[in-house]
Amino acid sequence: MRNDKSAIIAAVLLLAALAFNLLVLWPQVTIETPTLNDNTLHFTLVERAVDALDQGQDPTDPWVSYFVQGYPLFHHYQHLPHVATALIYKLLGQAAPLLALFNWINYLLLSTFPLSIYWTGRRLGFGAWQSALAGVTASLLSTNGLYGLDLSSYVWRGYGLYTQLWGMWLLGPALANLYVTMRHGRAYAGTAALLAATLLSHTVLGYVALVSGALLVVSAGSSALVRRSLRLALVLALVAIVASYFLAPFALDRLYMNRSVWEDVGKYNAYGWEWTLSALVKGEILDYGRFPSLTLLAGLGLIVCLFRWRKAETYRLLVMFFGLWLALYFGRPTWGVLLNLLPMSRDLHLHRLIAPVHLGAIGLAGVGLAWLWQQAIARKKLWPLAVVGALCICLFAPVYGERLAYLADNNKWMLENVTAFEADGETMNNLLAQLKILPPGRVYAGRSATWGKDYRIGSVPVYALLAVNQLDNPGYLYHALSLNADIEGYLDETRPATFNLFNLRYVVAPQDQPAPAFAQPVAAYGQHRLYQVDTSGYFDLVDSNLTLYGNPSEWFNAARTWLTSPWVEARQHPQIILGNMPLAGPTDVALDQLPALPTLIASTVLSQREPCGQIIGEQIKGNTYT
Repeated sequence: MRNDKSAIIAAVLLLAALAFNLLVLWPQVTIETPTLNDNTLHFTLVERAVDALDQGQDPTDPWVSYFVQGYPLFHHYQHLPHVATALIYKLLGQAAPLLALFNWINYLLLSTFPLSIYWTGRRLGFGAWQSALAGVTASLLSTNGLYGLDLSSYVWRGYGLYTQLWGMWLLGPALANLYVTMRHGRAYAGTAALLAATLLSHTVLGYVALVSGALLVVSAGSSALVRRSLRLALVLALVAIVASYFLAPFALDRLYMNRSVWEDVGKYNAYGWEWTLSALVKGEILDYGRFPSLTLLAGLGLIVCLFRWRKAETYRLLVMFFGLWLALYFGRPTWGVLLNLLPMSRDLHLHRLIAPVHLGAIGLAGVGLAWLWQQAIARKKLWPLAVVGALCICLFAPVYGERLAYLADNNKWMLENVTAFEADGETMNNLLAQLKILPPGRVYAGRSATWGKDYRIGSVPVYALLAVNQLDNPGYLYHALSLNADIEGYLDETRPATFNLFNLRYVVAPQDQPAPAFAQPVAAYGQHRLYQVDTSGYFDLVDSNLTLYGNPSEWFNAARTWLTSPWVEARQHPQIILGNMPLAGPTDVALDQLPALPTLIASTVLSQREPCGQIIGEQIKGNTYT
């Protein structure tokens, strides 16, 4: 009877957490306004997946032209959320607008995250109370934009991490299923499917799930070491088979995947143990901007788990999981070259390891909160229940108050954005419609590092509107996986040659922004102006009398040197060979011999030559440029 009552109370608590999320996040789907931040990228990729399905192409590896001069982004980037959203859209008969479906999926995954946590806890063997209370805390984390599992990573005013949202929902169940498989030797197919789905939804979180398998090997002690190792090997083999269509090309073509020079080094290296532990103790990892309620509960849960270390494997596992990922979250400032022992760690954004730290902390907070109530219930008196109830009110009042205030600002800013678009009328929509019927070419609306950052309607930059309307533009590095990404920073508005090089055929600007001197006015749309530049299109006829060869890490300086030289105007385009060139000739320069390249360029006399031909027509459709 007691277990029945506990299950009922746990269910009520979990339903209350779900109801709270569904209510406070409701404006995410009822306030209709364009996407912001990384959701601009993710929604555009969903659109591209839909286009690929419409054209009978492979939706898991299409050419994506809208960013950084085009790149097969799904070749190196998690894409299950985009493809799944596109398939749902098609299965529903395209009855709802695609953006509405995208927002609804975002809303439902974010609102129901407590269910993922509860199911994970129960599957791992925790009690109903512990699992339900962990679910209650799951959506209440707060950080200062650390890209964790808190709302700032997902809501409109936040970072728009659509793929991480899918990975966040899947990570706990994938780990729990892996635990069941390794402990009992069953459910291999389901475990492999969940792990592969997590990996294909968010590569870092999939990596976390797979590496965590090592914890499951050692958490039961030496007696089960060999048995669990073999089971883990079998699971990994199945995951490799399921995800091989992505993993094999990813590995074979890593040579062409960029590590951007513009990325904050902290994203790759993380921030060291001093900053991390200081932020954790101050509450900035779980409770930024408020009383550290969840931090205290997680600390209590850690103490409880340590005292129950020998009682059950699940307590040991939770401590080990939190401890391992907290230690790895310290990053390279702490571990240095030792991190290279982890597979693929050189290419990981280590700052994203806050996600498993958050997941472990959620579990610990659930254990700590459940322990308080269990102690009170065990006394079988009213006053302990009253004390714990009062304590929980004091702990959670600032948490809910801060979260409600955060979301109130989110809703306010969304409404202000709606008002700004209404004030703009249909002028921008008319301009976008005109661009879609003009001959193909990239559109320049400034860049995020120049006047483009201030050219907005409400909070949404115009270059973001170009992207979601499937218009190629170089406004912002929504991704930097292409080697071409890093050189976009050297677009020069005073050089017609660079506009031709990047095929910036159209310029969109506010009426008070001077257009490039060589741009011809086309039309005015309210406060917006459209200009056209004479370019050769997506193709050109050039000479290539120099060959550069070397490693991708050496490519940027050479490309920058060339791009800022008169060779661009002369249409002298060196060939690039990534890798060794065994038979180097007099016009071949190694990328690591960079002093030779500027000297060679400066010393070369560029003679005036007659054009060697003319582009008389081009056609662009999906993956094909002709």
